[in-house]
Amino acid sequence: MWRRLLPYWMLLAMLAGCARDDGTRLLGHWRAERAEVMSLMLPIAPELEITPTAMVAANQMQVPITALVQDGAAVTIETSAGIGLVFHFVEADRMYVEFPLLGRFYYRRVQAPVPLATNAVPAAPLPKQAPVTPMPAQPVVAPSPPKLNGKTLQWDTDLQQARLAMQQARHDDAIRHLHVAFEHGFRDQAALNTTKEFAAIQDDVRYQVLLARYNTK
Repeated sequence: MWRRLLPYWMLLAMLAGCARDDGTRLLGHWRAERAEVMSLMLPIAPELEITPTAMVAANQMQVPITALVQDGAAVTIETSAGIGLVFHFVEADRMYVEFPLLGRFYYRRVQAPVPLATNAVPAAPLPKQAPVTPMPAQPVVAPSPPKLNGKTLQWDTDLQQARLAMQQARHDDAIRHLHVAFEHGFRDQAALNTTKEFAAIQDDVRYQVLLARYNTK
């Protein structure tokens, strides 16, 4: 009896395997780790939000999706313009996409926050204490940027944004602002190495690539 049913069980197993390989592993929010462009590793690439119907880059550009096709560790996004983008998975939550003449862009999945349990036992109330008058919070104020011929230097505004991001422990944003500062003409590596806010990212490979990319002295 079981021998006659064996082909049916095998067919069901094959269908179950195909159902898992439908490209849905690509859905979600992806943040760029780095981009390999012309043999250089840069920290800049647009974030991606991929849904069954569209891919949104940098919260602005939206590309309609007509199909998701999975082939092993690769998932192809087919668009209404007839263009296919192939994403290659190197880990469960890490993948890259390669563009001709541009290079590879590596991404890691942004995990959704875990919701708090609704049936948690409430903590015992703390004993009442005398009210304490809170001190007003002191805002973080960046120093005034230098001026040239009465005009504020653009790169210094970017540099101050990077310092504020470091003070708030937003390292990814700090590196992005530093990259923009370099593009606007900033080249003072000595100032970066002696600024205490940037000490926490001096060993970051993305920070080191920026210095090498712009050949600062």
